[in-house]
Amino acid sequence: MGNILERLFFSTWWVFAIFVISLSLFERGLSQIHGDELQLNHQINVLQAEIADAQLIGKRKRDKLSSIEDPAWIELLLIKHLGLIPEGYHKYVIESGS
Repeated sequence: MGNILERLFFSTWWVFAIFVISLSLFERGLSQIHGDELQLNHQINVLQAEIADAQLIGKRKRDKLSSIEDPAWIELLLIKHLGLIPEGYHKYVIESGS
């Protein structure tokens, strides 16, 4: 009985060796795939946040462009950026005492 097991082991040792090597390579590949998956999920999250920011900026710009045709908005811009005032309003200028 011992002689049969000994012959069986010595005649098929390379099968076990290939099995162990294949198993270790498979495990290494799985861990690498898992690391790549984590990295790709992080990149997906970053890109989704960038897309959300870009969409918000685009919405603000569309709103700003659509408000250009509004006379009240134009009047507000002229008052705010150029210092113009409509008729009937009073403009007060406060100078610092230097």
